[in-house]
Amino acid sequence: MEAWQKALLAWYRENARPLPWRGEKDPYWILVSEVLLQQTRVEQAIPYYRRFLERFPALEALRAASLEEVLRVWQGAGYYRRAEHLHRLSQQVVALPSSYRELLRLPGLGPYTAAAVASIAFGERVAAVDGNVRRVLSRLFARESPKEKELFALAQGLLPEGVDPGVWNQALMELGAVVCLPKNPRCPECP
Repeated sequence: MEAWQKALLAWYRENARPLPWRGEKDPYWILVSEVLLQQTRVEQAIPYYRRFLERFPALEALRAASLEEVLRVWQGAGYYRRAEHLHRLSQQVVALPSSYRELLRLPGLGPYTAAAVASIAFGERVAAVDGNVRRVLSRLFARESPKEKELFALAQGLLPEGVDPGVWNQALMELGAVVCLPKNPRCPECP
């Protein structure tokens, strides 16, 4: 498995798309990107991400805004409940907590989003299992209809020692997004 892990990380360094949130360590900015990406394709999310953070560059700015203003800025991104959750979250915390368990307690954050923020922003060794990672792991381990707990355990077991868990999680997500596609996967390109 170690050879595959090294191959995936090398592939990611060479092939990662230049997205505006890549390399970001501010937990709030990571949270905004992850919330936007929950129901939106990457290409569609980019302008909304920039617009939202231009108006609300920090949790404090979001907290000070009215829900109506937040929804107006979110307009066009769809699934407005995501914006409502972000606003409600901003009313409950002064800063985002640094652990997966604490992040899970916040409104609108499920296991994937909490893990993504905890691993990317804070370096916590927790697997972030989104739809792309689900697909990669299902194919890699030949699982037809795996349960969420099983996939999380597989993903958690793959986290390599001595590697930034946020980078690892993003590498797996990227593989699922650009190579291990739902239809017509590009198997010959898989590291």
